[in-house]
Amino acid sequence: MGAGAEKGCFADLVLINGEIITLDDENTIHEGVAVKNGKIIEVGSNSEVKYWIGNKTRVIDLNGKTVVPGFIDSHTHFIDMGLKFTYIDFYDTKSLKDALELIKKEAEKKSDDEWVIGSNWDESKWVENRYPTRWDLDKATPNKPVYIVRICGHMAVTNTLGLKLLNVPKDTRGFEIDEKTGEPTGILKEDALEYAERVLKPSVNECLKGVKLAVDHSLKCGVTSVQDTVMSNHFSAYQIAMLENQLKVRIYTFPWYTNLEYLTALGLRGRFGNNWLKIGGIKLMVDGSIGARTAALMEPYNDDPSNKGMILIEEDDLAEIIKKANENGLQVAAHAIGDRAIETLLNAFEKASKGINIKNRRHRIEHLELPTEDQINRMRKLGLIASMQPNFVAEWGMPNGMYEQRFGKERWRRNNPFKLVLEKGVVLAFGSDCMPFGPIYGIWSAVNHPVEESRLNVEEALRAYTKGSAYAAFEEEIKGSIEIGKLADMTVLTKNPFKISPKNIRDIRIFMTIVDSKLLYKA
Repeated sequence: MGAGAEKGCFADLVLINGEIITLDDENTIHEGVAVKNGKIIEVGSNSEVKYWIGNKTRVIDLNGKTVVPGFIDSHTHFIDMGLKFTYIDFYDTKSLKDALELIKKEAEKKSDDEWVIGSNWDESKWVENRYPTRWDLDKATPNKPVYIVRICGHMAVTNTLGLKLLNVPKDTRGFEIDEKTGEPTGILKEDALEYAERVLKPSVNECLKGVKLAVDHSLKCGVTSVQDTVMSNHFSAYQIAMLENQLKVRIYTFPWYTNLEYLTALGLRGRFGNNWLKIGGIKLMVDGSIGARTAALMEPYNDDPSNKGMILIEEDDLAEIIKKANENGLQVAAHAIGDRAIETLLNAFEKASKGINIKNRRHRIEHLELPTEDQINRMRKLGLIASMQPNFVAEWGMPNGMYEQRFGKERWRRNNPFKLVLEKGVVLAFGSDCMPFGPIYGIWSAVNHPVEESRLNVEEALRAYTKGSAYAAFEEEIKGSIEIGKLADMTVLTKNPFKISPKNIRDIRIFMTIVDSKLLYKA
C-alpha cells in the first residue's frame, strides 16, 4: 500500500517512465508526476510517484515521452479563432485567384441576405502580391455581401454590396479611397475596420460556439491557458461556458480599454475571478500592423515611402488611460509594433509613472516588433513585460519575406530581437496572436530566427511560452513549471526538444494535454 494511503488519499492520475522537464529553478528532470484534485502532489522518480497509486488511480506509462508545463499563450483572440473555423480560411491560398474561387464556392451555399465571411488572407504569399479590392470581390459574387479579414486582423475588404450594408462613414480613418477615381476601394483599416466589426458583431450564442471550437483546437496544440482580448459578448460567452463546465482551458482576459470607466465604476481590480476565468486589466492599441502598413514607424515604409503608419491613441491620452488603470489596480496590455508607436507608448508610461511606482502592475507591451536598444532599456526601468509572438518571424521575418520588403534590410535585422530583450533583463512572454496558434511552431521560430543574435536557445523559448507567460498574468506561483502545489496542467510531447536538432523542433507533435488533473486530449 502506497504512501497515499498513509496520508488518507491517493492520486487521481500518475505519469511514469517519462522525461519530466519541470522548468523549476534548477531545471530538474524527473521520471514521473502524481496529481490530485487539480494540483501536483509529487514530482520525482518512478518509485516516488508510484507510492501515490491506489485502486482508482489512473496510471499512464509515457514510454519515454517528454512532459512540459502546459503551454500558456500570452496573446490571443481566442473566440475569434474559434469562429474562424466556421468561415472561409485563406491561409493556404497561393493567389488572389484561388481566394476568389473559394469565395465564389462559399457564396453558392448562402442565401442572398447571408454574409460570405473569410479570414487569414495574406497578400504577401500571393503571386499577385497586392491587396484585394471590392472590384475583385464583386467578380466572385456581386449579389451577396462579402467581408474578408487579413491575417493580421487590422484590415478587411468588402465588396460593393458589403460597403452599402456596412455603411462606414467615408471620413472614418482607415476608409480607403482610390486617389485616381475618388471611389472607395472596399479596403477598411483600423477605425474603419472597427466600425465594420461592430456592425457584424457576433451574438453571445455564436461566441459560445467559438469558445467550444477554440478550446478543442487549443487542447490539440498543448495549450492549457490563454490570455485574451475580449469584448462584452466574448466575456458573456466565457461565463456561460464556465458555468456549463465547457471551459476546459484557463482564460485570463483583457477587456477593451473603452470599458475602463465601467470597470472602475464597479470597483473591479485586476486578477478578479478564479483559476478558470479572470479579468486582468485593459487592452489598448497604439498602432496597427506591418502587413496593413499601419504600424507606426520612425522612418517610412521601404515599399511605401509616403507612409509612416498610424498612431491610434495620442501620447497624452495614453498617459491618462495608463494612470487611471494603474490607480485602480488594472494591468495595461498595450499593442505597439513600430518603433514610433513604442516610443509614444514609453513616453506615456513615463508620464503616468511620475510619483507612482508602476513596476508591480506588470504592464505589458504587446508585439514589440521593432524596438530600439534604448527603448528596451527604458522598458526594464519601468518594469514592463515584452509580450511577443515568435511565429511572426517564421511567417514574415525570413530573408526576402514581407518584413524585409516593408522595412529594408537594416530594420529587418533588428525586428523581433528576442535575445536582446532577455539580455536587457526584460521578462519575455510568448504568444501567437492566433497567426497561427501553436507553441511548437513558435518555439521553432524563436530558435531558428534568421538573425543569429536574436535567436533563443530551446530553454529560453520554452520558458517564454510557460513561466514567462505565467508571470505576465501574475500566475507564476500556480503555473509555468511542474512543481508540487502548482496546477496540474501539463503537455506531453512526442519528442524531447532538447535532444533533437533545433531545425526539427517543428516536427514535434502533441501527444497528450492534461488540464486540472484530467487527460483532455490524446493524439
